[in-house]
Amino acid sequence: MASGEMWLPADADDSFIDTTLEFFNIKLNELAGNAFCTSEYSGINVCCYDVNTNEVVGCPYPQDGLVSNNIELDCKWKVTGEHWGTVRVDLLKKRLFPRLKGSFYPESYLWYDLALKYKVVCYNDKLRAYYIEGNSLTHSKTSRYDKRRVAISIHFQIWLIVKCGPKIFSYSPARYLKSYLDLVKELIKWCLASLFSIVCPRKFLL
Repeated sequence: MASGEMWLPADADDSFIDTTLEFFNIKLNELAGNAFCTSEYSGINVCCYDVNTNEVVGCPYPQDGLVSNNIELDCKWKVTGEHWGTVRVDLLKKRLFPRLKGSFYPESYLWYDLALKYKVVCYNDKLRAYYIEGNSLTHSKTSRYDKRRVAISIHFQIWLIVKCGPKIFSYSPARYLKSYLDLVKELIKWCLASLFSIVCPRKFLL
C-alpha cells in the first residue's frame, strides 16, 4: 500500500530518537543530487544502540558514509550486530518473501537479494533503540529444533548458496564454506526434529 519513495520499517517494540526522520530526510536530499534514487542504490543504513548502555549494538561501519552492499558488509567488513535503515519502496514491492508453512522467513533474504544488484550508504549515527529480551522467540532454545522452522532455514541456506554464493565467495571464501556448514547443521537439526516427532508424537505433546 506504500506510495512513497522510501520505506522505514518500525515494529511495535521499536523506538528511535526524535530527530530520526529529520536525519533520513536530510541525508536523502543530500544524496539525491548524486543520482541516489536511481537503479544504483537501495537505501541508507544506520546503527542501533543498546538502551541500557547507549553503545552501538555490534560494531560500527568501517567509515561514516561508506558505500557498500549488505553482502560485502557481512563478508568483507565483518559488520556484526543490529543495524537499520530505509529501503526503496519500488524494490520492496518486487521482492516477495517465499511463502512457506511454518514460522517467519529470515529477513536476511531481503538484504542479501538486494545486495546482488544495489548499494547502500552507511552512517554510524545511532538512531534506533534495540531491546534484548531473553524470553523472545529468537532466543528460545526449543524453537531452534521446531521442524517447520528448521525446514525454512534449510530452504534459506540453499537459496543463499545458489543465488548469492558467487558474490559471497568473491568477498570471503571462508564465509562461503561456512554457508555449507550452516546447511549441514540445519539438516542435522531437521533429522533430530523428525526423530523427536516420531518418538514423541505431536498429539501426546498437546
